Amino acid sequence: MYSVILIDDEPVILEGLKKAIPWNEYGFEDIIAVQSAAQALELMGSKQFDLCVTDIRMPEMDGLTLLKKVRTLYPHMSCVILTAYDEFDYVLEALRLGAENFLLKPINTAELTATVRKALDNINHSRELDTFLKSNESIFKENVLYRWATGDLSGQELSDRAKLASDGGINLYKRCYNTLIVKPLSADPAYEQLLDVCYGLLSSNYECYRFSNPSGWQVFIIGGRTASPSDIKSLLSPSMQMSQTPSLFIAVIGTEALGSANLPFSYQSALEIITYSMLFESNSLLNAEEIRSNRDGYNVSAQINIEELLTLERDEDALAKTTAFVESIGQETDASLPTVRALLTEFLLQFARQIEKVHLQKGSLPDSLKNMFARLNSLGSQAELSQWLNGIVLDARHLIRRDSLPVSPIVSRVLQYVKVHYCEAMSIKKIAAHFSVNPSYLGYLFKQETNLYFSDYLNQIRIQEAERLLLSTDRTMSEIASKVGYSDVTYFNQIFKKYNGISPAKFRQAKKGV
Repeated sequence: MYSVILIDDEPVILEGLKKAIPWNEYGFEDIIAVQSAAQALELMGSKQFDLCVTDIRMPEMDGLTLLKKVRTLYPHMSCVILTAYDEFDYVLEALRLGAENFLLKPINTAELTATVRKALDNINHSRELDTFLKSNESIFKENVLYRWATGDLSGQELSDRAKLASDGGINLYKRCYNTLIVKPLSADPAYEQLLDVCYGLLSSNYECYRFSNPSGWQVFIIGGRTASPSDIKSLLSPSMQMSQTPSLFIAVIGTEALGSANLPFSYQSALEIITYSMLFESNSLLNAEEIRSNRDGYNVSAQINIEELLTLERDEDALAKTTAFVESIGQETDASLPTVRALLTEFLLQFARQIEKVHLQKGSLPDSLKNMFARLNSLGSQAELSQWLNGIVLDARHLIRRDSLPVSPIVSRVLQYVKVHYCEAMSIKKIAAHFSVNPSYLGYLFKQETNLYFSDYLNQIRIQEAERLLLSTDRTMSEIASKVGYSDVTYFNQIFKKYNGISPAKFRQAKKGV
């Protein structure tokens, strides 16, 4: 529905305008008539009008002055000017100020009708554009927040885009920032309610923004004079622990970052933990800083080769290495329980990554490999920890052996072919043609036996090789993309982010410390 305000100092003209056309039939719900520009401006301050029809010559304030004020205060309002034959100079000025049209007195009904129709077309177009821009403002803002969190936007470019974001922009000038990632574990309306509660609490105490990352997990960016994980956890825990829905969420608070430029490190710290959410107890609010702290200068990777641990021929040899690893923690650190747990946590995260690389059927982990961290925190002695860790390693080795059982000959050949030819242009249709099989059948069989779509398997192989090249060479992103089979470096960046949560450049920077 629309509203129109008619303005003329002559009552007869006003009455004629009201009756000249059936305003209601054109969707006008409110037809207001006033005899002065001052009255019109007063009404415009309390009510929104879509169309203004005004005489150009009136006492006190003429139509041109009114039009200038309307253009400043209500730029979306359409305006039509009424004029006499000897006022053409005024007409030119009115058109310059953006009037839709001018109508000569006495008013011709057909001309008024045509002008109103044209004005309605413009009003509708403006409304559609406003709706489109509002919806896209939200998309734009989420894009800026995501690229800030992943390190894709920084410096002046980040500053410029943050100012353009809706709702007053994005504040980049808080002293500290942090991130909270909340991952849904079930499709339940209670999850959305939980997110709203979190946002309400965080917004009341911090500068807070939210967006969904490509995995569909909700990310909160939190800024303030301080943004310590312990304070955020204390704020949110009472509400999050009240959840009555089992297996609803897993949430991780990142490490505190000093300044907006360091936010990506906070996001990455939370992402590294939540990626392996199956290892934690459901409905947990975790603190990445606690999980990754208390390492006492001990380097887990230097002490034990996890890939070797999972692929040694004999279980006895693997268990001996696991036991020696736990003993070395006791010998080379302060051996306190928090330190031992922190280092075993680091081990388990690396362990989970390695299992993910070699275990194709994701989501089918044995019970002993789920909720590992809940069990870790319940163990009270080094002997218990060592025994428990040995059980974890044995279950993982058995899982990988099961995965290595023969698949059908054709799927086995496809797996080997991809490992050799991953850098070439490839699709299930091309592979099917190469092996002379039906593409639909091959796609179905591949999914059944590997629990992966062919495109996902291909991307996994390519991204694993890209990771190796990023860390072992100084090749450019474009060169690495081409080397692993991506002709478009932008698409390569998107796929890499899907699997790692950060861009290739940030991955190299984080892993190599450059």
